[in-house]
Amino acid sequence: MFAGGIQTQEGCNEISPEGYMLELKAQLADPNSALFYRQDLDLVRRASADFSFSSFRVMHFCDKEPVWEFGAVAVTEDECPFDTIKLAALTVICSTI
Repeated sequence: MFAGGIQTQEGCNEISPEGYMLELKAQLADPNSALFYRQDLDLVRRASADFSFSSFRVMHFCDKEPVWEFGAVAVTEDECPFDTIKLAALTVICSTI
């Protein structure tokens, strides 16, 4: 509703965050990977395929409407925070009606 025509679900079914993590782990496990030769990836080169992926949890991208904060990251959809600007504007509009 307030996303300004942005299709938040577009392309989401092509790859999951877990898929990205598994691919990054595979790249870090390969000693000939290009990740180790690029100068602009300092932090990625320091990651370890053995220790950096011992545990992870998939987070939720919040795209609920109309009063939740778009783009926030939460553990579950129920934990998405309210957007104070949207909530205040909706409260003012509802209180004047």
